[in-house]
Amino acid sequence: MNEIKTPLLILAAAPKEKIQLPDSFFEKGSVFFNLLQNPSYLRYSGWNLRTLDTPRLKDGEYWEVRNGDAKLLRIYSDGSFVATASVAQDFLGWRQEKDPPQLHALAVIEFVYEFAQFYKIFLQNILELGIKVGACRFKIGIKELPSAYEKLILRPYEIGKWEFMIDALGEKYEIEADFTKEIENQEVTDSIYDPRYVAYRLVGILFRQFGVPIDAVPYTKTDAAQKRFVDIERIKPL
Repeated sequence: MNEIKTPLLILAAAPKEKIQLPDSFFEKGSVFFNLLQNPSYLRYSGWNLRTLDTPRLKDGEYWEVRNGDAKLLRIYSDGSFVATASVAQDFLGWRQEKDPPQLHALAVIEFVYEFAQFYKIFLQNILELGIKVGACRFKIGIKELPSAYEKLILRPYEIGKWEFMIDALGEKYEIEADFTKEIENQEVTDSIYDPRYVAYRLVGILFRQFGVPIDAVPYTKTDAAQKRFVDIERIKPL
């Protein structure tokens, strides 16, 4: 009997340049160890990177923490960062049982923002070692979908909207296959980058994959230059 796998949201980031962190990266209690063990978060009870796990050194190459099957985080000695999160009801999916399963819009937007914020801090620690990083790359995708379900549904509505509260209202968007797409060459400046804009670019890729129009992505807004970003000020009070 084949095991049914849980669909996963996959996020990855890495320097464009080939780098190698010093041996101190592998020290228990290093700044990188502590960052992974105690990541910052937007909301204590939100969809963040906290796992309450102690980092473990794996394959002599990366540190890993996990929270059961819900979250898995890895930071590598080449400066890359990978996070996977369950799309089922144990994390990024709706709490109630759904068939086909539904991705929670706020959950995924907040988690993607937390990912972008974490990598900004990770890069800051790398730069403070005197290692130069001029640009970085990001990837987002859904994995293990065909082997688990026929499709995955996304309802792009904010908490409190009628469409959010009443399942029969509003549009439902879906995907039926795995995908992975990449943001190339995100410039790293003195301020690294603004995670709100990077998060939106990743969220935009994901929502467009479902067929959601760009102006229907919740918890986002545009600045004076008409660049869209994740509006964390609307998420914080929730």
